This record gives sequence, structure tokens and C-alpha cells, in this order.
Amino acid sequence: MAIYFESDFNVENSYNSPHGLFDNENESFDSNCSYFRNINEDKIKCGLSTDASTNKNKIKENKKEIMNHIEGEHFKDPYSNYPIKKDTNEIKQKNLLGRKKKGDSESYGRHNRYSDDNLRRKCKHLVLDSGLKFINDKIKEKYDGKINYGLFVKQLLIINHKQISNASTQFNKDFLNRTLGEIYSEKISTRYTTYHPCHNSSLIKVLTNDKDEDKRNYFKKLFSITFIDCLKHFRGTQKIEELEGLKEFNNIKQRFEDDADYLNSLEYYIMNYEEITNSKRSRKGNKNKNKKEINEP
Repeated sequence: MAIYFESDFNVENSYNSPHGLFDNENESFDSNCSYFRNINEDKIKCGLSTDASTNKNKIKENKKEIMNHIEGEHFKDPYSNYPIKKDTNEIKQKNLLGRKKKGDSESYGRHNRYSDDNLRRKCKHLVLDSGLKFINDKIKEKYDGKINYGLFVKQLLIINHKQISNASTQFNKDFLNRTLGEIYSEKISTRYTTYHPCHNSSLIKVLTNDKDEDKRNYFKKLFSITFIDCLKHFRGTQKIEELEGLKEFNNIKQRFEDDADYLNSLEYYIMNYEEITNSKRSRKGNKNKNKKEINEP
């Protein structure tokens, strides 16, 4: 009967066993048998001494490397001469875990950053992140840097991630025509613990109702721009006067130049976002749910 060692057995406990993996040859065994010859050969290949007392620290430091080396088919159970096998369940689990390397063919077909929903989320994130920074810069410009501080600061804060993370088809089709005012009026991220959740909504109302006509008219036009129009300006296919100065995709794509494949995929989605979104088929039963989410304050 074959003996199967546990996949993560304690090497140290084998030092004094009658047939320990790294123990001296026991007198009850023939020291010339192939089993012990293989052990000694492996000890030498791994940089170990045939004397177990000198190996303890070496094994601790290089346990993984040593164990990988001695798990060949020639390593037999001395009683049955059968190979000592590793737990196949552990092997399967290890094959499924871990991040796939770049260029690994097995990564294709898996859900990763090249997946359709993740690329569309990334497009939304890039546009809204650039838009937020642009709007805050415009507020500073229009108010000559007098933006207050603390709870009443005249700056939009990062909104919660719900609109970006939502990958449902109908939501994203409707999102194309949602205005910047509606998008940035969402509740702010929960990372802000001292600000009111509706900080952005209140600020947008103040900006679009300012006593100064020039400021009021500018922000009304700015916050009435739809997401798709903002995206077109962001990718450079359409220019909007109120968005002049917004950082476009060409200004930020160097962030992704270390991965040409991802940059090409992302650029394709940026340039064809509305066609990709509108080509999706909505799932039945989600239509009313998505409409409710869109109308939420």
C-alpha cells in the first residue's frame, strides 16, 4: 500500500523518523538500496550534507526549492516502492490561483481588465475623473481662487462608485445622455466622513444660481453637457467651448504606454464607446430597476 504524504507536511518532524526524508540511513534499511541512494543524490543536488544535523537551517531557508526538487517520480515509498504522490486537489487549486502573466494564452477568455464590462467602466472613470478636475479648476478660476475651506469648500468631491461600477446595459445606454449636473450631483464617496453626502448637489445648485450672470450662465451650460458630448471632447472628435482646457485622452494615455495591448484596447473603446454600448442587448427584468437607479438623487 502506497504512503501519501500531506502536501504541506512538516519537514522538521521527519528528522528523527525511521525513514525520514532527510534523516541518516537507518540501520534497519539497506543503505545501498536505490531509495537511500536517491535521497543522498538529492541531498547533494540541493546543496545538502548527508549528515542530517547540518541540514536543518538549510532546509528552513530553501524548503520550497528543495521540496520541488525531491518530488520526482524516482522518490519512492520504501515499503511499497510506489511513487510518493502530491495531493492532486492542491495542484488543481494552485493552477487556478494567482495572476496570469502577460502573454499567457490561458488568460484569454477569463474575466480580466480586457473584459468588455471592465473596459467600459474604465472609459467612464477616465472621462468623469478628468471632468471633475476640470470643473474644480474652473470654479477656482471663476471665483478668483476664493473657494472657501472646510465644509463649505467650493469644490466638487469624488462621487460614489455606483455609476461607474454599474455595468447593466440599459443603465449605460441611458447614462450616455445624462448631464454632468446629474452625474456629479450623486452622493459623494463614503471616504468623506465630515462632509454632507449631498455636498456636490448643494454646490451645483449654488453655482447655477449665482447672482453673477456670467458665472451663472457658464455653469448652467457646463452642467447641461451630456456624458456622451463630454466623452467626444475627451477623445478629441468634437470640441465644446465650455470644456476648453479639459485634459483629453491624448494627454493622459502615456499612463498606459507600458502595456501596448491594453492601451490599444482602451483606445478602441474610447473611440467607439457609444456604438459598443448601444449595440448591447438589455436583459429583461432590469429595465424598471435601472430607471429607478437613474432617477435616484
